[in-house]
Amino acid sequence: MKSIFRGLLAITFALCSINIAAQSISIEDGYVREVIPGNTMTSAYMVINNDNVESISLIGASANASPRVEIHAHSMEAGMMKMRQLDSIQVKGKQSVTLQPMGFHLMMFDLAKPLKAGERIEMTLKFSGGKDVKVTLPVKSIKQKKKHHHH
Repeated sequence: MKSIFRGLLAITFALCSINIAAQSISIEDGYVREVIPGNTMTSAYMVINNDNVESISLIGASANASPRVEIHAHSMEAGMMKMRQLDSIQVKGKQSVTLQPMGFHLMMFDLAKPLKAGERIEMTLKFSGGKDVKVTLPVKSIKQKKKHHHH
């Protein structure tokens, strides 16, 4: 009986380890906004998916094109849109958070050169628990054209 119990316990632990290894953080629809002429900063946007059961937090980021990347959020205060720096963005277990214009976003400061549409930027997202996720984001034009579908 003890050997059956030990066997079941070993299988349970093995399945738990496989499950933990399968848990992850994924990034979708990421891009960096093309730099407005005369500026040395821009912003990055994306969807952060937390496939883990536990909540995680985005606690920082770095990029090859910028010596300083900060987490920011837009908010409405007394009828005025304001931007403020955040220490982190929490992503609850099995949920997603969208970084988008007029919401959460990553600000990239002190760019050495203007980023042009079509370029690609390497970025490392730093999460709580020591997890880093490396992504390559395309630079998109600030003059986004709406696509018309013809049937």
